[in-house]
Amino acid sequence: MVTAGEALRRLLSGLGPLGPSGTERVALDAAADRVPSRAIRSPLAVPAFARAAMDGYAVRAGDTLGAASSRPLDLPVGAQVLAGHPLEHTPPAASAVQIATGAPLPPGMDAVIPLEQIAARTAEGIRVLRPARPGTHVIPPGELLAPEVVVVDRGRPLTPAAIGALAAAGIAEVEVGRRPAVVLLSTGDELLAPGAVAGTAGVYDANSPMLLAGCRAAGARVRHAGRVPDERTALRSALTAALEGGADLVLTTGGVSVGPADLVPQVWQELGARELFWRVAIKPGKPVYAGSIGRTAVIGLPGSPTACWTAFTLLVAPLLRAWAGWDQPFPPAGLLRLGTALATRADALRLLWARSDDAAGTAVPCPAVPAGTLAAMAGADSLVLQPAGSPPLAPGAPVWTLRVDRAGEATDVALPELLDRLGRPHAAAVPARTRPVGPVAVCAFSGDSGHGKTTLIEAILQRLTACGERAAVLKHHGHGTPSDTPGKDGWRLRAAGAVLVAVAGRDGYVLTADGTADPDAWVETLRADAAARGCSWLLIEGFRCLRLPRVELVGDVADPVARGAPGGGLFLIAAARPQETFGPAGVPVIGRDDVDGILAAMRRHCAEPR
Repeated sequence: MVTAGEALRRLLSGLGPLGPSGTERVALDAAADRVPSRAIRSPLAVPAFARAAMDGYAVRAGDTLGAASSRPLDLPVGAQVLAGHPLEHTPPAASAVQIATGAPLPPGMDAVIPLEQIAARTAEGIRVLRPARPGTHVIPPGELLAPEVVVVDRGRPLTPAAIGALAAAGIAEVEVGRRPAVVLLSTGDELLAPGAVAGTAGVYDANSPMLLAGCRAAGARVRHAGRVPDERTALRSALTAALEGGADLVLTTGGVSVGPADLVPQVWQELGARELFWRVAIKPGKPVYAGSIGRTAVIGLPGSPTACWTAFTLLVAPLLRAWAGWDQPFPPAGLLRLGTALATRADALRLLWARSDDAAGTAVPCPAVPAGTLAAMAGADSLVLQPAGSPPLAPGAPVWTLRVDRAGEATDVALPELLDRLGRPHAAAVPARTRPVGPVAVCAFSGDSGHGKTTLIEAILQRLTACGERAAVLKHHGHGTPSDTPGKDGWRLRAAGAVLVAVAGRDGYVLTADGTADPDAWVETLRADAAARGCSWLLIEGFRCLRLPRVELVGDVADPVARGAPGGGLFLIAAARPQETFGPAGVPVIGRDDVDGILAAMRRHCAEPR
């Protein structure tokens, strides 16, 4: 079994070279959603001439100087010009030309007087009551397209608006990447074609229509080769026939798990497939098979519609987009806050269909009941990623979210690496001391009682958990309050994602047999425990005396000077009223609720253990 990030890497590196090569030229009216192989520039200004923005009369602005209501100016009208019919001759001086919206401005004329501003028509022409300014109601050349401007970039699918822009530039054909060819097969004795009469054990085949649409949206041309029963001979015959069609990808649904009817991986192996992976550490969508036979990629998706579409969206669609020439084949990832709670612990990386609200900065997982998972998925535009091993998450917790409706947008987040971080096995499930002790970044949080140390650490834990990072916490408490008492600080920190919560006080380090009274010894002991559990952070609440990188919290009452401490290491002051708080020279002060800013400072100052 591989992580989702590793699965993506293997697909793009192992199967990526198998896709279609080269480009082709297609007529513009057949280019929708095709991907240009190069940037296309406008060869000319569109339009190439100045034209009227309103119905009225074209004039030379200089001819109307001095016009006023007390001294009307009469101009003879010598011609009329309509859109598509340019005036070939230059009108005489001190004259007007009747003009329609969109018509080219007559030679020498530089303004248009709208019909509504004409005082009256005379037998000879028009009466003007105020002067016109040059350029009034005139659309200059290049209003639609400037010459040499990039109309469409390479690597982005052509939208209807882009096709319109190319047509306006006089471009009749475009060079695009070849579309990958996909053959789709559905497996399962229970499958019925939509519209057929359902029996007592049959189910309608939702996967085939869904995947046909998904493949086309990802830039592929796809053919459905039918539904195949769970029988080895029939399956082998169908897969062999699919290979003979010269497809870039043979895509199947169903039959990829470990049950007696799950024959797809076995039959692919019998046919000589080179396996890339079988099963991915995600939920839903775990039973995915990927490999190749010669120049053809083969991928098997789960039969459950929810698992099938989730795995297709995360793994197969990016491969098809890359084949089709997309520069950005992945959906963009970003951090949002949960709009509702996630009540379930994640044993593996969980992918939850959701709706994102950019204005509110939230992602709301779509409820699966009572509407059902397919109805929830149908109304979603995002995937919320709940990291492997994370506890239930409260509303407001930061979570990584994939905007599946915005595939192709530029993003600074490398999706395979993000999925690796979020998909690591839960370190707390590994017995202590079974992992080598590695570097653990340490940060202390000091401040008087009530200044919000626990609340801040809780928020930082939620962000670290959302990024797939493990953390342990050492909490100061003179009475040694157990960390598993519901509602107490230690319980809150564990619920926020802490892999390990230790409590220390006058009686020593509660969770360690070493009862030494030296606080620095507690830290080193806990650092080793944290590293053994795969943690990259140790957050320490209290213990201002420790010789560690430290954040000082200042409360609601204005404190003009944040206190120092014997231990030193102060690198940041987090204050409720930062404008009224200052500290030692060189130590910045930021808002106590600026959790992202505090975490960024921690990453700069606590990267190496001290």
